[in-house]
Amino acid sequence: MPYQLNAVTLATFVILLTACSHKDNANAPATAPASSVASIDAADLAIDHAGNIIASAPAQPTTPAVTAAPAPAEPLPFIGKKFFNFMGGTGTEQSITIKKNGHTVIQLCGDPATGGTCEVEYKGAFKNPIMLKNGEGWLIKDNKIYSLEHGEIAKGCSGDDQADCSSELD
Repeated sequence: MPYQLNAVTLATFVILLTACSHKDNANAPATAPASSVASIDAADLAIDHAGNIIASAPAQPTTPAVTAAPAPAEPLPFIGKKFFNFMGGTGTEQSITIKKNGHTVIQLCGDPATGGTCEVEYKGAFKNPIMLKNGEGWLIKDNKIYSLEHGEIAKGCSGDDQADCSSELD
């Protein structure tokens, strides 16, 4: 007559088997550790072709192969690429690109009609304000960007010595 085993009976049998298998090892504990007993589930138990109970190891949590980029330390004003021009002329256009992970690139681009190229002025994590070692930098506020000199908003970029050096972000 075949036996009908439920999860409790199977778990008890596995505990007894584990305890008996450790008898041969003098350094092994006399009984199975509580953590291994608590993690046994009926779904983890099976009987092989000879009628032996097989306990598979409980599933281990998996970690993704690629980890997500860390979230930026402060809120981002936008994600994507925007253009600005403090001087208003040709060959003085700049761009700022902010990625979802906060990686930021600010470039100054010369006039393409005259063979101008782009130069990276800043590349790194977004922070507001973004300051360079030479004391220059940028501040973003209300869809505008401000040029900074020594931590203060610069003046006179557009010819008016009293006007803030600022530009809309397009």
